[in-house]
Amino acid sequence: MQSSMVVVDKSFLQGESVLAMRKFATQNRVLMTEALLYELLSNPVDRRSCFLKLPPGENPVEIVMPCGYYLSKEINTRKLAPRPSKGIHRLRFQFNDALLQDDYVLPPEAARTLEEQRQELSRDIASLRERACCMNTFFPDLASLNSAKRQPARAAAEKAVGEPGSLRDFYASLRAPKGARRSPPVRIITDDWALYRWLQIDMLFGIDLYFRFGPAIIEPLSPAAEEELEHDVLDAQYLLVGVLEGRFATNEKKLRRWFRTILPHGTLIGKDA
Repeated sequence: MQSSMVVVDKSFLQGESVLAMRKFATQNRVLMTEALLYELLSNPVDRRSCFLKLPPGENPVEIVMPCGYYLSKEINTRKLAPRPSKGIHRLRFQFNDALLQDDYVLPPEAARTLEEQRQELSRDIASLRERACCMNTFFPDLASLNSAKRQPARAAAEKAVGEPGSLRDFYASLRAPKGARRSPPVRIITDDWALYRWLQIDMLFGIDLYFRFGPAIIEPLSPAAEEELEHDVLDAQYLLVGVLEGRFATNEKKLRRWFRTILPHGTLIGKDA
């Protein structure tokens, strides 16, 4: 009998053996995010090794709505978005066995979709960098030149973001872009809204980026650093869906720490790397 729905990220999928992952999938319903599907389809090596671990046959996983769905749902309805497991794509499908071949070429339509996602990722990376460079205005100690003080400063900043209701005033100060619908008023927002969780997650990634790069985060970065930022944007999507569901399987150290920071009583599966 299958029990709980669990959001799974790439680090967890990579860390499990074929037998262990298939057993896990028989005991839980695996929720696949758009971020995971993108990561697997855009990397032939990871694609083969990870898809091999999923059960064969129909509907080996449940594919959930993308992150933007939960945010727009709350903006448009003025109500708390449903949990990801309540909004899965209801269709019968099974993954193409050709995905296990290293030389598999995506169909033109899938390739176009992947390229659109890649371009959207680039825009999200640029936005994250702009926000991260301002983190010292919220947490001045992050800019300390004393290296012994910076680690405690980051820990204190992360703790502050996780405190219940700590970002309500900041949320209330935000303004929608011109032409966009306003976000729900702060008086009806609670910590479990996707809009509030996304604000927390955005701040946590901003704190982390400022800690790693400082003001130079806005300057041109090396290809390796750019790749790290792409992973950060995808990791933020994993974390949001995991927090909204309340059950998250990851081996990524900082995602495990932040899940506990945001949702101390949630269910966290996996191991610290």
